[in-house]
Amino acid sequence: IEILRKLVETATILKHPRTIEWSLKLTNHKEADSEDRLSYVRQCMLFGENEKAIAWFEQGPLMKDASEEITYLQCVSRANREGQGKLEAFQIAKAYLDKNPDSQKIGDFLWDMCLQSEELYLFNQGLEHLRKTALGEDNRARQAMRRLLRIPSVPIEERKALAINLWHSGEPTLTDAILC
Repeated sequence: IEILRKLVETATILKHPRTIEWSLKLTNHKEADSEDRLSYVRQCMLFGENEKAIAWFEQGPLMKDASEEITYLQCVSRANREGQGKLEAFQIAKAYLDKNPDSQKIGDFLWDMCLQSEELYLFNQGLEHLRKTALGEDNRARQAMRRLLRIPSVPIEERKALAINLWHSGEPTLTDAILC
């Protein structure tokens, strides 16, 4: 299995056309670990084969594993999908955040995807999630407040309240001073 791992690693660096094929062989090897299995998904995404990654997730053994990395890869692969892909990614990210609200990686993904979306529903969902997160008193809440202050469509009264809360939430930064 070590030889196969090295082959996939080297093929990835060289962007060899058979990288996905070799990565699938590694994934299906009886001694493959979860990192080996995830390498196939990563390869599919790097080569623009998101549908292969999604199909593997749907039939693969890691589908039941709700780790942050697996959830992130599921979200990214679906967000690049045509049609309802972003909505699928939103639902996966939201479900994960309902159970793990402190996940910065999934939270940032959700905020970025929603706030950059041209779909009003997703944009509004992203704003709602930011506002809910900003009510806290931790570092994540401060990050949410900073993002909300950068959004032009946030009403001025809300922006003032956010600026005051951010300034009084503990050790303000120079960036916070500029935002406030």
